[in-house]
Amino acid sequence: LYHAYNKSSMVRTGRQGMLAQLNWGGKNQWPAFKELSGKEDSKGLEDNFKGNTLAQHWQWDFRNAVPRIKQQNGRLYLSGTVEQGNPSGVALTLRPAHPHYEMEVTVENENEAVKGLTVYGDAKMSVGVGVAANKAQLWSVKDGKRTVLAPSVIQKGAVQLKMVVDNGLKAYYREKTGGWKALEAGEDISFEALAPWDRSARMGLHFLGDKNEQAVFSGFKLTYK
Repeated sequence: LYHAYNKSSMVRTGRQGMLAQLNWGGKNQWPAFKELSGKEDSKGLEDNFKGNTLAQHWQWDFRNAVPRIKQQNGRLYLSGTVEQGNPSGVALTLRPAHPHYEMEVTVENENEAVKGLTVYGDAKMSVGVGVAANKAQLWSVKDGKRTVLAPSVIQKGAVQLKMVVDNGLKAYYREKTGGWKALEAGEDISFEALAPWDRSARMGLHFLGDKNEQAVFSGFKLTYK
C-alpha cells in the first residue's frame, strides 16, 4: 500500500492510494511490484438528501471551520463558524476521482449569507459561485483575500447553480424562469493555484455568513466528464 500521483491529472486529484503485490524474483534479484486494479471509478453521484443522516462521502476542513449540518425532507441545512483568518467560509466537500467534472445544486432560501458551490483548496485558496441577498456571485479567495469577481442581480426564489471544471473553471446560475447564465470573471482562474501540493482541491457545498444564518440546499449532482 502506497500513494502516487496520476500522471495526467496530478494535483487535480491529489495523492491517491495504490495497492500492489510484492513479487520476489530469482536468487539475488530485486523484488518488483505488480499493480493491482481496483473497481472502476464512479461516473459521479447524486445526493437528494433523503433521510436524516449525512452521507459518508461528505468531508470538511476541520482545522479551519466547524460546520453545523442538518439533513431533513430532501434538504441539507448548512451553517457553522470559521476560525480567524479563514475568508473562505464553511466547505462541505467531496474528494475528486477525475480531473474534469461539473456539479449542480439548488439554493432554496434567501438571506445575506453566501450559499452555493465551491472548489476548495484550503482556507486561503478557494473559488465558488453563490447567492447572497438578491445577487448571484462568482468569488475567489487567493492568498487569504476574498474577491467578488462577477455579481449579478437575481429574482426572488430558488436558484440553481453550476460549476464546470475542465481546462478552466466556469460558473453559471439559473433562475425559476430562463436558461443558464454565465458569470464571467474577466480573468482566467487557475485551478492549479487552488491545489495544495499534498492533496487535491475538493468540490462541494459552501456557506459564508453569520452563525445565525444558514444555507438550504436540494438536489446536488456531480458528473465526471
